[in-house]
Amino acid sequence: MRGRAAERAAASTGGTNSPEPRIAAGDAHVWMADPDGLDRNGLLGGYRAVLSPRERDRAAGFRSEADRLAFEAAHGLARAALTWCVPAVAAGAWRFTTTPHGRPEIADQPPHRPLRFNISHTAGLVACVVTLGAACGVDVERVHRRADPLRLGRRVCSPAEYARLVPLDDLDARADLFFRYWTLKEAYVKARGYGMTLPMNQCDVERAASVPAGAPLAVEGRNVARFGPQLRDDPARWRFAQWRPGPRHLLALAVRREPGLPCAVVVHPAPPPVP
Repeated sequence: MRGRAAERAAASTGGTNSPEPRIAAGDAHVWMADPDGLDRNGLLGGYRAVLSPRERDRAAGFRSEADRLAFEAAHGLARAALTWCVPAVAAGAWRFTTTPHGRPEIADQPPHRPLRFNISHTAGLVACVVTLGAACGVDVERVHRRADPLRLGRRVCSPAEYARLVPLDDLDARADLFFRYWTLKEAYVKARGYGMTLPMNQCDVERAASVPAGAPLAVEGRNVARFGPQLRDDPARWRFAQWRPGPRHLLALAVRREPGLPCAVVVHPAPPPVP
């Protein structure tokens, strides 16, 4: 893992004549940002300028100003990150389509090792991951007690996970453990591309170690989770990472391992500007 600081649709890179991406196969590049910080430093204005008409319409549909800013920040960040990976394609030129299950992918790409990406946003944080060909998912959440981990846990937790939540009398500790489970599961199902149609309670997250602040803890899937038969998948095919970008946020990453390739998590120190 290299310690440098990198929703479902598809974007155009100009077809078979498009230039080579500047990221290596097997690497997962992650970028993070605070929407309010982007607004203060002027980057959000550049992100807004490159959004598609459909993205602008969707942003305008949010009643909450915070939700609108998060949407604009996440989608603008994705476009800027993709252009960082392929500088020859302008941030506003990327075109997206969705899979039958609603995952965004990039349109009209060469079939050999296309760029894959995923975004996530929550109050105070947005994130984007980009890979070269590897299925990937990212989830960010703000940890808070209001989520009622025991109620939600009945639906998304495996029996073993739920049994770990129940004895915790410290409400902050219970919420923190639940969100550690939730973010890893959400990143995984987003990477699979089936969304909530995959049964989250079939993914049993085993790791109980503390989650570091500021730097990703990346581990092989077989050391993180067991998959039930309904998932029809092997955890050894996956690389997971999880860390705390701030005191109240958790970020989780899931990347399908490419055969014969290392899987490095590259965390970019700052969000990219729009060129």
